[in-house]
Amino acid sequence: MVTDRLKLFVRKLLAMGGMELRRIAPVSAARTRNSLLQLLEQARSVGFSPRTVIDVGAAYGSFTRLCHGVFPGAHYLLIEPLDEYRSLLEQVTHSIPSSRYRLGAACARNGQLEINVHPDLVGSSLYREVETGTGVNGVPRSVRAVTVDAV
Repeated sequence: MVTDRLKLFVRKLLAMGGMELRRIAPVSAARTRNSLLQLLEQARSVGFSPRTVIDVGAAYGSFTRLCHGVFPGAHYLLIEPLDEYRSLLEQVTHSIPSSRYRLGAACARNGQLEINVHPDLVGSSLYREVETGTGVNGVPRSVRAVTVDAV
């Protein structure tokens, strides 16, 4: 009885400040999505089961490896414009039999295009940075452009 009156008092006090106190259900493991892995596991738990996963800008193949752990039955296509990642992509495709890679930048049309390659390779992009004259854009390089449909 005292507990109920105390709850009512606290609720009224909070309401005067425009706030509300209410109990929520505890977060279940199925609802927790604090990481990419948890997001993928959540997708699987509600029935998502891709037949094909396309990893554009595959680089180290981290996304493909993560997805393969959750969706081992899928086929994987890794697309990466930088030849510097070739050996890593070969390792991924050797460890995941249902995968293959293609060197090229995923684009709307096949052909060639120019990308800006950063010294550490990470963050290399088709787009130039806003900061001109700072060297952050990297070195322009012509790479093969491929469409996902063509691959």
